Amino acid sequence: AALADSGVRFRNTWSMPACTTTRAVVFDGRFPFRTNVLGALGPNDLANSMVSPYETTTPKLLARKGYES
Repeated sequence: AALADSGVRFRNTWSMPACTTTRAVVFDGRFPFRTNVLGALGPNDLANSMVSPYETTTPKLLARKGYES
């Protein structure tokens, strides 16, 4: 409880049952059909899985408040 009280709480979240899609949801804050990450990525998919540098992401929002990632 102490860790949650001093950190960030996500009260309305959504995820997919695969690691890659879940990370994309948390990172971008958008549904998988909006990020086009619809399943687990393999070694041949990595070049097509980059996030635009102009995208507003959770780490960018948190960095404004002093968080580092």
